[in-house]
Amino acid sequence: MAARKPSVEDCALDSSRWEKTFQRIKMPIDHFIHDDTASGLLLMGCTVLALFLANTGFAPIMTTSVIPW
Repeated sequence: MAARKPSVEDCALDSSRWEKTFQRIKMPIDHFIHDDTASGLLLMGCTVLALFLANTGFAPIMTTSVIPW
């Protein structure tokens, strides 16, 4: 008996299984990358603000209000 040639529907079902598996793996990674990017941008913004305040006339105000001793 000859082997049956896979039909278009068989290939489509196989690719949809792979797509679902890929999406299941990819989704948590996407969430981590996007959340990590947002927190990294916030951290960089705070760093730039702190450097600006430390190197301008605001430095005495910052040192007396943050470190009271």
